Amino acid sequence: MLRQLVLLVLAATLVTAPVAATTTTIDTSHPLTDDAHVETFESEGVTSAAFAQVDLNVTVAEDHDGVGLDGFYLDTGNVYLRLDYDETVDRTIRFYLPSEYFAPRVQRTLEPKRGNTPVSLTPVRDGEMTAVSIDVDGQTDATYAISTAAGGIWSIRSSAREKAENQTGWEFPTLAGGGEQWQYIRAGSYSTSSPARINDTSATIQYETSAPDGGTQWLPVPECDDPSTQAVCSLEEQNATIIMSSQDSPRIRYKSSTDLLSDLGGAINDLRQTDDRAKDFFGSLFGGA
Repeated sequence: MLRQLVLLVLAATLVTAPVAATTTTIDTSHPLTDDAHVETFESEGVTSAAFAQVDLNVTVAEDHDGVGLDGFYLDTGNVYLRLDYDETVDRTIRFYLPSEYFAPRVQRTLEPKRGNTPVSLTPVRDGEMTAVSIDVDGQTDATYAISTAAGGIWSIRSSAREKAENQTGWEFPTLAGGGEQWQYIRAGSYSTSSPARINDTSATIQYETSAPDGGTQWLPVPECDDPSTQAVCSLEEQNATIIMSSQDSPRIRYKSSTDLLSDLGGAINDLRQTDDRAKDFFGSLFGGA
């Protein structure tokens, strides 16, 4: 009787347990990263390719006709993206598109002009490409209008930050936009053998360290080159970021998106207070303050 009861419980568990969606990370392993497709887009205004990993066809076009959109659309200032997925398997798909198609930008949820499935856009590889992520629920045919102006704003912001970093020797935190609260990982709770895990590959992640004036400051966590020698570092692993430390692990804070003005202001204040190079640079910008 007990054995039968156990078998019934197991059978019920197998029937009701949800099936985890498959994650397919394509990144640059697809034809649209080839020079030939980029050149076709630049000369003809549209290009399309079938992906080998899944039954997915991707089209990028400068006007709505190129992606089969009906009705009136103001094509000036937009690039159109169509994703035609012809499988019944639920999965997350991520692939990269070169910046020649459209400038990178952070857009957590881009709703489609046709279809029901949003996509997420994130700059990768120092703005050379955009990571496009979509959670498909079976067969999906969706088309998106991507603003070229939004990409220009991100590019200007990124260039300004790079100029400041080059002149001051300091690295700014990555700024995204939003306003979520910081989440903290306490010091000493992770190491190279027991790393911390953040289920987000685009989060802003900072660590606490000593400042030149004797106080403390928050700086971006660098990527891992040699974790055994780095005080703290991070690396991407599928859909998560792994944080490791070779020493007494410092406090870590992170959030999926940040408030641009408050974080930029905080970063500028830190630099102006702790480094003569920063004082000179920002003094020239703000009237010698």
